[in-house]
This record gives sequence, C-alpha cells and structure tokens, in this order.
Amino acid sequence: LHALLALPGPRNNGNPALAAASVGADGQGAEEEDGRPSKRPRRGEQATVKTAGGGPPGGGDGGTAAAAAPGAGDPSLAARRSEYVASMRGLQFREVELMGEHYFRSEVDKAGAGAGGEVMRQRLKRVTGEISGLASGLPLEWDAAAFVAVDESRVDVLRALLIPSSDTPYANGAFLFDIFLPPAYPNVPPKVQFLTTGGGRVRFNPNLYAEGKVCLSLLGTWAGPSWDPAMSTVLQVLVSIHSMILVADPYYNEPGWERQAATQEGRRAARDYSNSQRYNTLAFSILPALRALEAAATAATGAAGGSSSAKANALAGGSTFIDVLRRHFTLKRPELLRQCDEWQAEITAAAAERASAAGGGGKSKGHAAYVPGQQSAEQLVTYTAQVVPQIKSLLAKL
Repeated sequence: LHALLALPGPRNNGNPALAAASVGADGQGAEEEDGRPSKRPRRGEQATVKTAGGGPPGGGDGGTAAAAAPGAGDPSLAARRSEYVASMRGLQFREVELMGEHYFRSEVDKAGAGAGGEVMRQRLKRVTGEISGLASGLPLEWDAAAFVAVDESRVDVLRALLIPSSDTPYANGAFLFDIFLPPAYPNVPPKVQFLTTGGGRVRFNPNLYAEGKVCLSLLGTWAGPSWDPAMSTVLQVLVSIHSMILVADPYYNEPGWERQAATQEGRRAARDYSNSQRYNTLAFSILPALRALEAAATAATGAAGGSSSAKANALAGGSTFIDVLRRHFTLKRPELLRQCDEWQAEITAAAAERASAAGGGGKSKGHAAYVPGQQSAEQLVTYTAQVVPQIKSLLAKL
C-alpha cells in the first residue's frame, strides 16, 4: 500500500475489458445530455481516487466544496479546518476489543485461527501489511474522512467509520461497517456489513441495503471489476464505498436510472431521493451518533436518568469511535447547524413544489421507488421538523 493511492478507474485506464466489466445491468454506458460519457459513478464501480493528502473521495482537491460554502472566508473556519485534520490524524487507526459486538463474530469463531504453516504465515504477512497501510493511507480532510479499528487480538476483524463528503446527502453523517477477512483471504474478498441501517429499517442507497448488504463489484456482490488477490485491498474497498456509493446523486446509482437525468421528472426524482437520504442521514446517522455521545457522557459522570434511553437509540458500533464522533461534531457544530436549516428548507421547498405540481389539492404522494417507507413529501417535512430540534439540542450540549 502507498500513502497516496490512485485506484484504476474503468474509464481511464485504457483497458477495454475492464471498462466493459463495469457497465451497469442495463448494458448501457451512462451519458450526459449532450451524449458525452457521464462523470457520475456507476453502481459497483471501483474508484479512481487519491487519498491521504491527495483529496477526499469524491471531493476534487479536498477544499473545493468547503471553500464554496458559506463562511469560507471566516478565519475561525480556517482554524477549525486545520484543527480538525490535526486532531483527527492520531485517531484514524486504533486497536480495540471488537469481538463482543462484531457482526461477523460467529463466523470468526467458526473460522478459528485458520490454516497453519506457510499458508498461515503468508496470510498473516499480507493482512499485517494491509493494516500497516491503513494507518497511513486513510483519507482525512475537513470535507471527508475515514477511520478504522482492528480487534486487539485478531487482525482480520475490523470496523470502519466513514464520514462522507459535504456535497452529498450524507454530509457529516457517521456510517459504520464491520469487516472480516476470511481464512481464504486474500484469495477471496473481505466480508463487509453495513451497520448504519436504523435497525434494519433504512436503505441509504441503491448499493446499501437495509439488511446491511454492500453492493460492490470488488466484494463480488455486483457485476464489474472483481477482486484481484494480488492487487485489491481493504483500503480500496473503503475508498470505493466512500467515492462511488456515498455520492452527491445516489439516485443514479440504480442501474438504468442515469438516463432519467435528461428529463425534468428524472431530475426531480433524483432531488427527492436525495432529500429522503438527507432526512435519513439526520434521523438515522447524525442523531444516533449524538445520542451515543450523550450516553457516553452520562456514563462517564455516573449520572442517573436518561442514559439507558440514549444508549438504546445510539449509533450501532459508534462506541468504537466515540472520541472521533465527539471531535467531529464539536468542531463542525456551526456547519451542522447550518446544514440542518438548509436541508430542512430544501425538503420543505420540494414538498411545496410537489403539491403545486399536483394541482394544490390533497396530498402529494411520494415516489414509492425512492422514498423510504413510501412516505409522502408532506410526511418527510413533518419527520424532518421533529428530528432537527433534537439534533440542535444535542449539539448545544457538546
């Protein structure tokens, strides 16, 4: 592994076979309205990304999105940006106890210590090499970041925290994944389980199922460039999830839906899908993460009352990275407050437009294919209005 990682992309590496392998299920390559190849990520593709100082996944030079944001000229923002990166650097990689609540703990128990002899030595050499690379190669910017924990007694048991780019409907959210490197690794890909699903209720993306499945060709769960035992790595998987799944327009990750970008209704559907994921990020990622912080603070002080409720509704797996979450939400509190207001305004405006398009009479039904739970646009407004004050209240306590 290198601290600066540039992964081969299906459209720019000059390999026609690889390009063909990454075409979606509809057999069509995506195009922009003028017929040029689309820049949008396709479902399950690998990423062409630079990390660890080369810019965040999906974020250009690492400062473009933030520089364009309100308050970019504020000296306090510049100071917080620098403090964020400096203070988070030492928290990106850790060894902790994971087995007690790890998703793959039963598989790990069944696998045991694996084969012995030379096979075991070679596997251990490969895994420890990758772990060493993770410590220096994970992306870390104000705009987006990744963190990894490895079990203190088993290097093949990991957990990852991804904080997506600020130009996505997942901005500033905390998304966790459990990872297990099977006994046959690296001849087979790692096993990855998405944990941030609201207890199995939320599908955050066409590639991230409510039951925790991660749809990515590297993992063998989608057609496209497959796992290469000689070249593919856990870091490559994490970067691909970061930059090819947790993207600005996740609606178009669904095969065939990219073609809808040329139509007004398709663009409206993409906007509504993003709004539903903004709500999901607020309600099932940011709010549970803040509840995890509240529960940890209550436990630390030994105070009674409210701790059991906060813990029960906390982010699954979030306790592994409680220090990361505290610094993240503390340093980004002004941005999060503004994000809440902007997202709530966007969701409200979209619902008003839907109602107007429906003739102003009765309820405007949400598109069942992209609105989780098939709630209406008006319900989304109501739910968001319930969640935002809770987030602001918890942010005020940091």
